[in-house]
Amino acid sequence: LDTPPGPSVYLKQAVRAADFLLAVVLADAASYSTLPEMEALIASYTAGSSARIGSAYLINQGTQRQLAQDVLSLFSEKLGQRMLPFVVPESEVVEE
Repeated sequence: LDTPPGPSVYLKQAVRAADFLLAVVLADAASYSTLPEMEALIASYTAGSSARIGSAYLINQGTQRQLAQDVLSLFSEKLGQRMLPFVVPESEVVEE
């Protein structure tokens, strides 16, 4: 179930209905800087749930640029196993 970014009643309902959360982020400094907020939001919305709700992060539009590679390294260090081991490449084929 895809939801708009940011906190909302729709996101809260989707999280409460889920058993696993996949956060899709870009390989950029802005996405990395919002990681603490995303983690807090996940913790807040899953608090009080009797079920263990898992979560992971997927990097979308990864590039070969040095900044993107540096951000990927930061995400990997911070998230460990919760960062999926592949990146969706930046491509005109998969753009909306």
